[in-house]
Amino acid sequence: MKLTKYSTSFLCGLLSLTSFAEEFSSKPTTDTDKFITWLESGESRLQLGNFTSVGRVQDDDRLIFGRVDGDKTVGYSSTYIEGNYLTPQVSGLQFGIGAYAHAKTWDLQDTYGEKYPDSQDAYFTDAFIRYNFTEDLFIQGGRFNVRNIAQRFDPQYGQGLYLHYNNEKFSIDLGAVDKLAYYFNDYVVDYTSNDDKDLWGYEDDVDSVIYFAELNFGVCDKVKMNPYAYYQDQYVGWYGLDTQIVFHKTATYEYGTKVFTYYMDALEDSTTDDEGRGSFNYSINPFYHRKKWKFDIGYSEFGDNSKNNRPAWGYRYFTNVLYHDGGVGDIEIIDYNPLYGTKGTDIYFGRVGYHEEKWTLGFTAGLYTPEDNDTYHNIWEFQFGGSYIFNEHLNVGGRLVNLTADERGGVVDQDANYLEAWLAYIF
Repeated sequence: MKLTKYSTSFLCGLLSLTSFAEEFSSKPTTDTDKFITWLESGESRLQLGNFTSVGRVQDDDRLIFGRVDGDKTVGYSSTYIEGNYLTPQVSGLQFGIGAYAHAKTWDLQDTYGEKYPDSQDAYFTDAFIRYNFTEDLFIQGGRFNVRNIAQRFDPQYGQGLYLHYNNEKFSIDLGAVDKLAYYFNDYVVDYTSNDDKDLWGYEDDVDSVIYFAELNFGVCDKVKMNPYAYYQDQYVGWYGLDTQIVFHKTATYEYGTKVFTYYMDALEDSTTDDEGRGSFNYSINPFYHRKKWKFDIGYSEFGDNSKNNRPAWGYRYFTNVLYHDGGVGDIEIIDYNPLYGTKGTDIYFGRVGYHEEKWTLGFTAGLYTPEDNDTYHNIWEFQFGGSYIFNEHLNVGGRLVNLTADERGGVVDQDANYLEAWLAYIF
């Protein structure tokens, strides 16, 4: 199955926007004031921000941000602006459009060029048409943010079709995408440069379409479930269930656990046993939240297929899922850990967080112990960070990160430290 080019459909539909305004009002479309009022009743968002990251490693052989060449300190700073707009409904139809642009603030060792490899600095991120059957049900086609829809995807955008239904008892999301793109505050890859075969890590053909289905519902007041399925032919099938159980909850505190399980079905033609076999992965995360304090711990274990335990388009959500603080910038376990998803790796991790109305602080730690690795016995991750909300428009945040490695014989100085900081102004 090959999906059509929805961006073309969007441009054609945009030309008919005037006729929509005519239906909205009994006055002629030459009534500019009415047309502008109609446009202003749509949904819009505009954000200006900056992301800065600086890191230092102990040895030239320890890669951070992709490489180290000469000086062991690398870093970059990017200033970006992003916005999106969704028209009001007319006969159930809506148009959505979004754009992203970035500019180099500064960098060291040409790190910026590695994180933003395209020569282009401005992109159309969203371009879609939506039809609303009812208040609870709509379908849309084009390009749009898939991370807000399907939680297993990286923070990225997709080109495809998407059906959403939501009521008081449950929600369901169904869709298919055939192109992916990243427009994030620390990394950019456009649709046109993110569909090569080497993206999946195989020489054989991989089907371009990824199908997904997400269901969210409450079994009762204390139990919530999220079964899901993702499928890309000749690559991988990802089938799982997320469960949250609240054992006890009062106005002052609550405690319970989250359980995440999934099975990876290897669909590619493989020349090795590990790449061709299925893989079961799970994570158990007890939590205790009391007033402004949050205490979370976790244990995760990965199965037999290192290559597919985290698909190329999949998020590292086992160790991220605890750390959504709201505002701008999640505090999460390190992105650059090479052991995440490797065969037989155990992860022990936890966090202590303190939350005020306008600011949060958190300390996290993680220990990765691989079953068999040529470089590491284990890796420790530590970080301290937080965020501050000045007002409804301005957010700032940052984190200090330390990676300490227990290396095997003949491999030394794999430790690293870095700082990340972000700022965002929402108009």
